[in-house]
Amino acid sequence: MPATPRSLEPALCKGSNDGRADIPTRFVIGACWDGASLFLANRSDMVQYVKQSDGFTSLRRGALSPPTPAAAFVAAFTPDRVLLPGYGLVGGVGDNAATLGIEPEFDVQRLYRLSEILLGLVRADPVSIYGELAELVRSLDTAMVKAEQCRRGANIVKSAGCAATLAWNVNFATTKFQAKVGLVVAKKVVTELPSLLWSLVDSGKFFYELNIKRSSPLGPSISIAAKPAPAAPASPPSPKVEVPTSAPSPTPAPGPTTPPPPRPYAGNLRVVVYGGGHVGVAFDVGWQSGRDPVVCHFFRDGVEVFTAQCGTSSSKQFYGVPAGTHTWHATVSDRFGVYSEPTNYVTRYSN
Repeated sequence: MPATPRSLEPALCKGSNDGRADIPTRFVIGACWDGASLFLANRSDMVQYVKQSDGFTSLRRGALSPPTPAAAFVAAFTPDRVLLPGYGLVGGVGDNAATLGIEPEFDVQRLYRLSEILLGLVRADPVSIYGELAELVRSLDTAMVKAEQCRRGANIVKSAGCAATLAWNVNFATTKFQAKVGLVVAKKVVTELPSLLWSLVDSGKFFYELNIKRSSPLGPSISIAAKPAPAAPASPPSPKVEVPTSAPSPTPAPGPTTPPPPRPYAGNLRVVVYGGGHVGVAFDVGWQSGRDPVVCHFFRDGVEVFTAQCGTSSSKQFYGVPAGTHTWHATVSDRFGVYSEPTNYVTRYSN
């Protein structure tokens, strides 16, 4: 986990009235266009996800100011398209047209809320036990989702069973955590977390915010028009040249060999296993100007499992992934059907 998140301040955006950017007044987070880049600022309390970024040449996430420990913790294992509260993003556009749309990211929102609770109970620097904390957060998230599904519509008897199952799952995860980090660090986690999490599930407070915002309509997208091409200067008339009719025509020199078409780029593949058949995959994308739109292809164990038009950073959340060890990779194809080399191959165990 990085100790100091990179800084990004959209206040540096001076704004531009060049007429290219159409930012809806109802766009759900802060946005500013400076004539070359789009600045986003998520100052809400909801995790957002950049779902569409057609035409952007780069996407870079950073903290708007020193982030909360929970936001910095979750940002360390999520791609740049995920905007935690207190984070922003700069998208480079250049001269091309571009479109950007966002939507609430409910799965990461749960991890963020759990991290807020957990970091308030741990007696240690989160950086020093980052791996153990990340494993515990994912285990708690899986247990909470199962408890909510069990509690929904349950009578008193079944609800008591749901509470017992959640307590067992949380105790198992926290005991494993304590064995790795020690009793001093994990004492409050072990003693307070089981009852605290069930009270959130039973009262509906943990999932209420997610359920309300999940049913809300998505906001409009930001559109950026292509930069107008400069007018070409008028060419002077060509002088008339008399060519003798008796002069032989020269033999044309052989033309140069046509180089192969430039391949798009796909690389830096990352895989995050959340548990319960949920796996997140993300990778970086690049292409030569004029060869877009491009299409991203995701593969699991050598079989293509998802294809979609994409931007400079592509990611996909997969659900229902069978338990076992799986190898992931990806490729990119441009508008002319030219494919990139495969990304790096990443093998992970999914449960």
